[in-house]
Amino acid sequence: MPRALEILDVTLRGIERGETTAVEALDILLAEELTLRENRRVRMALQMARLSAVKTLAGFDFSFQPSLDGNRIMALAELQFIDRAEAVHLIGPLGTGETHLSLALGVEAVKAGRSVYFGSLADIVATLARAEREGALREKICLSNLRPYLRPCVDEDSRRKTEMSIPPAADPHTPQTGEFYFGASGEN
Repeated sequence: MPRALEILDVTLRGIERGETTAVEALDILLAEELTLRENRRVRMALQMARLSAVKTLAGFDFSFQPSLDGNRIMALAELQFIDRAEAVHLIGPLGTGETHLSLALGVEAVKAGRSVYFGSLADIVATLARAEREGALREKICLSNLRPYLRPCVDEDSRRKTEMSIPPAADPHTPQTGEFYFGASGEN
């Protein structure tokens, strides 16, 4: 319990001065340790998600995009669409916030303990095309790091006009919980 050890001396002094009780001190130590572990879990999950940047909904300027329904985005942040296995697509011209919002929703999903994988559509297609050329497409999908993320967070290169629609996995063996699919695309 590294964090608890870091603050142990300060906590014990609080007990000695009568500022906290022994039970309160234990609560403080355990709360600090749990916070450290949760922060570490989120940090590692964000790294594994391959998010290009960590964005938040609080950091999004909804006034910049008045046509966007902020309440609807905040409802998406509750992540119920994941439980319903629904796909979400953000479509808009370059610079309208689709990538920021998809990253922010990815961060919310990570914080909620969901598995997230963020990658450009070009990278995912190139990886799958290479696997298909090598005759290993099924293995790549089933055995690789893409398997748990069959509903990945995909950010289309918004400089090219490309239709994107990745349906939910039809494989009955694919776990339906803990997965996150979110698509962001842009049109010129």
